[in-house]
Amino acid sequence: MSMLDNKTLLKDITLVGSEGSLTTGSSNSLQRQDEGLEKQLEAGVRMFDFELKYSDKTNDDLIVSDHDIPILFKQYAPAYAQLMIFPKYGEPFYFYKHILPVLESFVAKHQTEVLFLYVHKSCSTNAQKFDEIMKKIIRRRVRTHNVFGPGTTLGTVRNQVLIMQLYDKNGNTYLKHSNERVWRSVYQSVSRQIVKWEINLFTGNPIRPIKTDWNKKNFGDFDWKMYRIKEGINTARNDFFKNLFFITYTSGWSSTTSPKEVADNILPKTIQYIEQHMLTSTATNAAPPPIPKRFGFLFANFVTSKNGKSLIDLCIKQSLLANGKTKKPDSSIRN
Repeated sequence: MSMLDNKTLLKDITLVGSEGSLTTGSSNSLQRQDEGLEKQLEAGVRMFDFELKYSDKTNDDLIVSDHDIPILFKQYAPAYAQLMIFPKYGEPFYFYKHILPVLESFVAKHQTEVLFLYVHKSCSTNAQKFDEIMKKIIRRRVRTHNVFGPGTTLGTVRNQVLIMQLYDKNGNTYLKHSNERVWRSVYQSVSRQIVKWEINLFTGNPIRPIKTDWNKKNFGDFDWKMYRIKEGINTARNDFFKNLFFITYTSGWSSTTSPKEVADNILPKTIQYIEQHMLTSTATNAAPPPIPKRFGFLFANFVTSKNGKSLIDLCIKQSLLANGKTKKPDSSIRN
């Protein structure tokens, strides 16, 4: 972000975030990332997603969880060897104790950067208790804040960690601390196929599964998912939504499709679609089309994979172009 102008509005930066940021390790059947926080930061990720769970062992911290199940160090030790501060074997990862120090250390070393955190409570965690502890955490951290909105410029929040708390309501979400609307596009769920059971007409018992070809359907397959992602990217560029932080999920999974399979299928198509909309006309007598101001925030799985890094580099390039920069991004710009 060092090459971006201080007057750049936060909402107009194109960023890649890691969805399920700590769901790494082969022990998780719904693994959504393959490396820990530091490797994600090095790859250029500037937005993270944490589900947080209340524990009666502390009123000052929250456990990082996945579908309400605490993420334990013993499950994910190989992926977190690079963490600067990590728990003891068998201890959960705590947000204040283990996660924030890693992120704050990064912005302390790279003072032109800013990190976004999307934090949300687990299903068993009381909303009032969650808010109470989050307020305590924010008050205790010098570089952690949640006071920002669509009018906030990059220059005013460099060297900081910004916490978004999003709450669903009628398909939309809200930045609770400032009542600014945030639009989250694209449902995460996607299915390559739906399994139906053929029924014996005489006994009523199922005989065998029938695999439905979703290439002939309009809902639930990869094509449907990609359609929704395109819809999200296009809407982020729409002037009607220019005062919103716009978030699109390129991630997804279902009972028949793993997050890895979705990422392998969707990320290349997302990269291709963004590239098409970044190209300028080369015709002699034709003026080049205007450069889109933003594509919004894109949450992705497996962000340190080859495809993930390509998407990150493309989004960095888009942010530079929107600021009138033409330099090709490289690994040094990520930091």
